[in-house]
Amino acid sequence: MKKTILILVANPHGSDSLDLLPEVHKLKEALKRASCKDQFDIKQEEALQKKDLRRHILEHNPQIIHYCGHGTKEGLIIHDENHQAQLLDNEFLVNLLENFADCVECLVLNACETEPLAIEVVKHLNYAIGMNRVVKDQSAIAFAEAFYDAIGAGKEIEKAFELGKNAVLGTTSGGNQSRKLIAVREDDSPVTTQNQQYLIPVLYKKQHLSPISFPSNQSYIQNLSNFDFEFITINNYGEVISKQVRQAKYFTESLGEGGLFNFEVHNV
Repeated sequence: MKKTILILVANPHGSDSLDLLPEVHKLKEALKRASCKDQFDIKQEEALQKKDLRRHILEHNPQIIHYCGHGTKEGLIIHDENHQAQLLDNEFLVNLLENFADCVECLVLNACETEPLAIEVVKHLNYAIGMNRVVKDQSAIAFAEAFYDAIGAGKEIEKAFELGKNAVLGTTSGGNQSRKLIAVREDDSPVTTQNQQYLIPVLYKKQHLSPISFPSNQSYIQNLSNFDFEFITINNYGEVISKQVRQAKYFTESLGEGGLFNFEVHNV
């Protein structure tokens, strides 16, 4: 079965402008060129309001949720009804995600100071990745690209995290935009100066991992291939007493490394 990765993007008016398109592009490209690319389905949505988050998760039933945008120690920044910045507090997010613990395996919070949220979320989800400092765009992009390079190559989340953290090294120089929420005036100038500290990604793992269920996908059943086979009946003496030509349906699925595939037969 394919894993679904849901990308949630948020950069509301009234918050400092972020360059999120390169991150989303790098993430998608990493999976498109991956050896296990057929195992992933990428969905992208804009994180508008509270109700939209719930609806996006219900619609796509993702195994990995990747949030990119503004963050604070108290929560994530999304839109309100007037498309202005609104704090979505950690308590609400934890409670929401608890209801999807049977399908969401990992939450990636590529936003500033999201470690407190990751700590709380991992009480329910198997994995949560947060950032314990201010995130620069360049570092966020480097982490996302390397993390999904590894995921697309069939690596486990923990190994992908280590490779993502490694990619952040050398990208910590100043001069690129921070993902710490900074209020802006009408002339778009920051109210406060940016913190020049850079992110350190942190991974939290649930002590006892929970099994993850995948959505029932009937599309592959509707597009199965046919093959014919001969059904032979013999008696107690090993003599053939009847022959019948029957038909079955099958599908194949790439498992990535080693060129293995999964084969399943459905009798007709």
